[in-house]
Amino acid sequence: MRHVARDQGETATRIDDGPRITPKYRKGVRLMTTPMREGDLVAVTVTKVLPFGLLVQSAEGVAGLVRAVRAEVGAVIDVRVREFDGRRFAATVE
Repeated sequence: MRHVARDQGETATRIDDGPRITPKYRKGVRLMTTPMREGDLVAVTVTKVLPFGLLVQSAEGVAGLVRAVRAEVGAVIDVRVREFDGRRFAATVE
């Protein structure tokens, strides 16, 4: 096993079946334990339509924002993660 330092104080232990991220806390907020990274392709469900984009949620329950896109509430779309801070993500449509 090898421990790898990650952004926002998270650590990952690499073993045969991939990275496992241990949850950390920052300013009283628990960071998500999903190994979502920039560049990942993720299927998300649209939760709210806004004038500037969509609020979405991944299958793991991570909330995100997709700008300049139109879709119906409840639609499932594929997006590419551009930023992920441990609690939420920003993405673009793939």
